[in-house]
Amino acid sequence: MILILISGVGLALSGGFANGLGHIGVLKVFEKEGIPIDVIGGTSMGAIVGGLYACGFSPEEMESIAGEVDWDKLFEKSPPPITIFEKKTFTQGMAEYTLSFSGIKPVLPWGVNNGFRIENLFTSLYLPFSLNPELNFDSLFIPFFCNAVDLLTGKEFIFHNGELVSAIRSSMSVPAVFTPYRMNDYIFADGGVLDDCPAESVSSYRRPVIAVIILTQPLDTIKNSVDAITQSGILYGNRVKIEAVKQADLVIPIYYPPLTTMEFKRAREFIERGEDAARKYMPLVDSLLKAWSVERVNKVAVEEKRRVFRKHVRYPVLRNLYFENTGINPVVIARWVEFKSGDIITPSVLDRTFNSLYKSGAFEGVRLKPLHYSRDSVDITLHFFNKPAGFLKWGILLDTWAPGLLTLSYGVRNSGSVYTGIVFGGSYGDINSLYTRFSFEEVFKRGLSLSVGVQWSERLIPGIGRYVVFMSDAKASFASGDMFMEGFVEKQFNRRVLSMGLEVRNYRGNVPVCENGRDIGVKLEMEVPGRSVYSYHLAKGHVLVMHGIWKRFFMLFGGYFYVSQGNVPPEKREFLGDIDRYLLFPVRSVYFTRYATINTKFSFLVLNTSALDYSLRIALSLSMSTCFIPSERLPLQVVPMIEVYPGYLRFGFTEKGLYFSLGKKFM
Repeated sequence: MILILISGVGLALSGGFANGLGHIGVLKVFEKEGIPIDVIGGTSMGAIVGGLYACGFSPEEMESIAGEVDWDKLFEKSPPPITIFEKKTFTQGMAEYTLSFSGIKPVLPWGVNNGFRIENLFTSLYLPFSLNPELNFDSLFIPFFCNAVDLLTGKEFIFHNGELVSAIRSSMSVPAVFTPYRMNDYIFADGGVLDDCPAESVSSYRRPVIAVIILTQPLDTIKNSVDAITQSGILYGNRVKIEAVKQADLVIPIYYPPLTTMEFKRAREFIERGEDAARKYMPLVDSLLKAWSVERVNKVAVEEKRRVFRKHVRYPVLRNLYFENTGINPVVIARWVEFKSGDIITPSVLDRTFNSLYKSGAFEGVRLKPLHYSRDSVDITLHFFNKPAGFLKWGILLDTWAPGLLTLSYGVRNSGSVYTGIVFGGSYGDINSLYTRFSFEEVFKRGLSLSVGVQWSERLIPGIGRYVVFMSDAKASFASGDMFMEGFVEKQFNRRVLSMGLEVRNYRGNVPVCENGRDIGVKLEMEVPGRSVYSYHLAKGHVLVMHGIWKRFFMLFGGYFYVSQGNVPPEKREFLGDIDRYLLFPVRSVYFTRYATINTKFSFLVLNTSALDYSLRIALSLSMSTCFIPSERLPLQVVPMIEVYPGYLRFGFTEKGLYFSLGKKFM
C-alpha cells in the first residue's frame, strides 16, 4: 500500500510559447483563492514560469518581468554588433544577407534561435539558485521539476537537481526553433516532444494533480475549405493534449486564438486569459479540494512563507573566475566583465557583463558555468561560443528606374588575440566590380580598425558613359558606442587621382524600419594637392535623420546635403536619383554641384508582428520632400507608398507611374 501525505495540490504546467504566460494568471488566482501548492512540474514555458515561482517570485512579480522583458532583443539569433570591416558593405543603402561558413562548408544553424540570450536572462533571474551546480530542486520555495527529451536515446529526462538554468533551457529547446541543449553525453530538446504537460510525473509526488494546458480556440464560423481544414487541425490537436493529461485529477484549459504562440508582446492579455480560466474552474477546484480533504491557506501566510524564504537567500561572492574556449587574451576579456574576485554576484552585474561581452562582437554566445558553490561564495567559468570563421554575404537590388544590382562577398575572420579579417567580393548590374579588403582591428575595446583594399569597378555615368576605376585605399576607423569615425586615402591606378577624406557618423537603430533611432553624419573629401589631375573639395551627409514610432504610427524627418567645388572626378559625383533613399527624386541624369533635400515621411503600420528573430511589417506611407538647388527649389514631391519588411519591398505611386524597388533600404 502506498501512503500519500496530503497537504496541498500538485500543479503541472504545459508548454505553449507566449501563450504559456497564461500560467502566471492561474498562479495569481490560486494564491488569491488560497489554493495550496506542494509541487510544480513544468514543460517548456511551464518550466520557465514554474521555475520562477519555485524560486520565490510572486505572480505579480512574474507579470512585471513579462512586461519589462525586451522580447525582440531576447530572441535575436546573434548579437547585432559586428566588426567594422563587416559593417562596411558595398553599398550602405542596400539590404544584405549572411550565411556562415567553416572553410568552404556552410554552417547551418541547429535552430532559428541559438538561445544564448534567453539562457543569460535565466541565469540573472534565477540568482542565486542558478549558481549552484548541485542544487536540489526540492529545497526551493516550492519543490519543482521539469522535463526534456534526450534526442540520442529518445527518452524523457526529469530534472530534479543540478544546474537550474540548464534544466529549464533544456526543457524549452523546441526543435528547429531553439538550438538543442548539450549537456555531457546528452542532447536535450523540448520536453513537449514526448510529454507536453508532466501530469503523470507530478502524480508520483503529490495528489491531487491539477494540470493547466494551453489549447487553441476553435473557429466560430466555417466559411470555406481552408476554415474546415484549420478547424479539423485545431480540434484534433486539442483532443491530443487533453488525452495526454488523463492522469490529472482536474484539467484547466486556457484557450488562445490561432497563430498567437509567438506574440510575446501581448503578455498582459495572455496572463488575463489564464486568470479568467482559473476563475471559471474555481468551483471544480473547490470540489477537488473537498474530495481530497485539502485545506485552503491564507494568502498572507503564503506571503510570509515567501518572505522568510527570501530572507535566507543571499547572493554569493565570487572566489575565482575562469575563461574557456577562447583565444582572446584573458586580460582583455576581464575588461568586459563587471565583477572580479571578492565581488558579490547580483543580477544587474550579470546583465551588464553579458551586454558588454556581446557588444564586443567577438562571440556568438556566452554561457556561465558555476563551480564549487557554497552558500556564500562560488567559482565561475565563462564558456564562449565563437562565430564561424567564414561568412558569405549577398544582396539584390531591383529598381523601376535604374539597372539592378547583385552583390556577393566571402570573408574570413579570426577573433583570437588579434582580430583580423579578409573579404573578397564583387557586384554585377548597375555597378560591375571586384574587390578585396584586409582588416586589422582592435575590436576588444570597440576601437581602432586599420584596413587596406583593392577595387576594380565599372559604372555607367550620365553624360560620360561607362567609367572604369581601378584603385587601392587605406582606412583607419574608430567606433565607440553609436559613434563611427573613419579617415581614408584612395589612389587610382588607371588615372592620376589621389584623394583623402574623413567620415563621422552617429547612428542608433538596429533595424531602420519603423523603429526609434537617429542617423547623423558628414563626409569630407578632397584631392591631395599636387598629386592629382583633379582639384576638388566636397562635403556630403545627413544633417539630421530622426525616426520614431508611437503605437502604429511612424514618422521620419531628415535632411541630406551635397556640396562640391572644383573639377570633381566622375565617380565622386552624385545625382539626385543616386542619393534618394526615400524615393523622392527619380532623376538620374542631372548633376548639381550643390543641393540639399528635406524629407518627411508618415507611416501607419497595418501589420506589425514578430516571431523570434523574424518580423513582418507592412506600412502605408506618405513621403514628402523638397530639394534646393542653385537659384531654385524643385517642386514638392508627394508620394504615397506601400512598404513591406523584410525584403525591403516598396511600391510608390508617382507622377511618372508606379515605382517598385526590392532590397533598397528605407526608413
